[in-house]
Amino acid sequence: MKLPNGDKALVPTAKIEGYALNFKHEKGKHKARVFKAALDITIENAAVLHAALHSAARNSDAQFEETTAFDDKYIIDFEMTTEKGSATVRSAWILDKGSDTPRLTSTFIKEMKKERP
Repeated sequence: MKLPNGDKALVPTAKIEGYALNFKHEKGKHKARVFKAALDITIENAAVLHAALHSAARNSDAQFEETTAFDDKYIIDFEMTTEKGSATVRSAWILDKGSDTPRLTSTFIKEMKKERP
């Protein structure tokens, strides 16, 4: 299945630059370290991750996780390759009740692949 309305997906800059790629964020710094090690993605080139997440929301298969009183939750795992290497990136999405716009809630490296020479 695809993420409902994946073409409308919101990827908040705060989730990417303020958290997942932020070496100074108490919880996000670990994700930032792995994004740097696996794909050489940092705040300076955050647009690369931003674009990949938008593409995954539109094109990749999504796994429905659960329905809560407030939203529906989905997971999308996708392969990402840069000049540094490749990795499986996990992205978590919610679709709030009464909304038709999915929103990114988290992203991280699920699995590092081999580095490119």
